[in-house]
Amino acid sequence: MANGGPPAAEAESAAQRLGRYMQARRKALQLTQTQLATRAHVNPVSISSLETGRQGPPRSSTAARLEDALSWKRGAITVILDGGEPDEGDVEPTPPEPLADSKHLGMCIRERRNRLGLTQEQLANKAGVNTVTVSLLENGRQGPPRGGTTQRLEQALHWKPGAIDHMLQGGDPAPYTDDPPSAIEISVGIAKSILDAVERVRPDLAENPSLAETMLGMLTDTEQKLTQLVEQGFTREALHVLMDANALHRELSEVLAASQNDD
Repeated sequence: MANGGPPAAEAESAAQRLGRYMQARRKALQLTQTQLATRAHVNPVSISSLETGRQGPPRSSTAARLEDALSWKRGAITVILDGGEPDEGDVEPTPPEPLADSKHLGMCIRERRNRLGLTQEQLANKAGVNTVTVSLLENGRQGPPRGGTTQRLEQALHWKPGAIDHMLQGGDPAPYTDDPPSAIEISVGIAKSILDAVERVRPDLAENPSLAETMLGMLTDTEQKLTQLVEQGFTREALHVLMDANALHRELSEVLAASQNDD
């Protein structure tokens, strides 16, 4: 079954003819320009330009995605540009896909970029994309990025894989944040390792005053560093580790005092 689209204007160019057919097909499928752009992985501005005939014929890869998004058979766009009618006889229109929340994704990208102290140009360089692309994404004026671009953006923004798809559905980016450990987290981790080491040798300390003195010195140094961390950037975990270090310090001091009295 052929679809002639709306009546043609006088002296219609091939690009205008394609735009007329695209607009008619999009409306028949009850899609907005943004929804069609999301389906075809193109910029909504490109859909508008194509439908008004202001943009030349799309590249073959883009044409194929547009044909799939419009439920046209492959090659339909070339047929239209050549003055023919697209054959839609055995192609059933698919229901519109849920509209991706590009505005929410854009807000999350902007907030994350600012948190990392990056300019749009710096983020673009890290992700291997155009600065204009970053600007369009942040303003919600571009459809969802393609697979390779998505992965590079997630890596550049220190997000776990799947973060962008999650945000396109309106999700919170927090569970997908993949920040490197902070200085305080690294210090607390080292302090925990020292406490574990002391705990492992504690049964032998009563019989080994020299080792007890060494462990006591390590604990003293650890306590001093943890105290500074708690004062500069309080975290509940750092406070708990500091309390454990204080308690272990007292025990070791008692063990060392008892061994010296025995001597």
